[in-house]
Amino acid sequence: MGNHHSAPARPTRVCASQGAWIEGEAVRQLDAVARLAGVVAAAGMPDLHPGRGWPVGAAFLSQGWLYPATIGSDVGCGMALWTTSLRRSRVRPAKLAACLEGLDRPWEMDRIEEALRAAEIPSGPFDLSLGTVGGGNHFLELLRVGEVFDGPGFAQQGLDPDLLVLLVHTGSRGLGGEFFRRHAERFGASPLAAESDEGVDWLKTQQHALAWAATNRAACATRALEALGAEGIPVLDAPHNFIEGWSGAAPDWAGGGVVERGFLHRKGAARAVGATVLPGSRGDLTFLMEGGANPTTLLSTAHGAGRKISRGEAKEKLQGRLSKKELTRTRFGGVVVCGDDQLLWEEAPECYRKASAVAEEVEACGAARRIAAFEPVTTFKTSSKAERGMDRDSGRGRRRLPPCC
Repeated sequence: MGNHHSAPARPTRVCASQGAWIEGEAVRQLDAVARLAGVVAAAGMPDLHPGRGWPVGAAFLSQGWLYPATIGSDVGCGMALWTTSLRRSRVRPAKLAACLEGLDRPWEMDRIEEALRAAEIPSGPFDLSLGTVGGGNHFLELLRVGEVFDGPGFAQQGLDPDLLVLLVHTGSRGLGGEFFRRHAERFGASPLAAESDEGVDWLKTQQHALAWAATNRAACATRALEALGAEGIPVLDAPHNFIEGWSGAAPDWAGGGVVERGFLHRKGAARAVGATVLPGSRGDLTFLMEGGANPTTLLSTAHGAGRKISRGEAKEKLQGRLSKKELTRTRFGGVVVCGDDQLLWEEAPECYRKASAVAEEVEACGAARRIAAFEPVTTFKTSSKAERGMDRDSGRGRRRLPPCC
């Protein structure tokens, strides 16, 4: 970005204790965001880690300017949690895994059209991606209750400790990527004046991506439940990559006083208002949280455990410590479905911080509190190699799947 968009250094706050491990580059990136013109407050969550030029696990408040480059291509990415009718005492992880095979193939076109109509989203070039989780750190996971910290809060969410829950992590897929590519070609990393035609248009297009991403998570859950022969009810849907208008009272850490209007940017940070989810990485706990609506964390909280080993370094650092079998089985007895060997290394639990440690830091800084902890039973990322090698159009070669429950 050009110097004319810079401002004097603004104070930043990281929601973590002094003993918490946070990479120095992530703090440097957060400090750089705090210097952007119009930024009045910047907060790092306990899962703060370096991104591609911008920090992940951060929220910042601006006045007069929008910074789409800080959000990136996966606009609207988030978590959706569903109850299921699957009883924990009757399910077997391997059977569940077999039933989830093929969920990365395109959904039936009539189902896609039905889902888009119900959400009042017009058809577009990325329709065939609807109902698929995609790659990277996205996943679909069945979990069982491990511990309940707040019984009334747990029951208020309509949850039952004897039933599995379904967690979906995905976003706007190719639609968000194309949206951001077009923006970057015109503006690069430069900001947009919030009230300009370009700023208004970006917020409008972002709203479309947010709606598409939420519809995609619901479609993924519907597909999974149907494959499992189960019923389900949505509990929450929480995006963590987006910009929203701010109207309230936030601290102006640079000038003192409060900021009553502005634009709150969240990159890898969830709203800390109401229920939200803090997932671990496939072999770790996932926490159901209740947001504390804390203005010192900009009403935001951690969206995950946060990487500690980069994707590029994962295989080199872990292949001497872990076997292929250990990558597809978890310490909870869970099963991981992933036909991409490189992705198995990149998304190994050892590449992430402990979710319990991040949840403790979140509680300590008043961003949110724990309601319950879940243990992974079956995680789906990509179909196995045998499933991916079949004739995807005709279904020829697909093995007969056992009953799921």
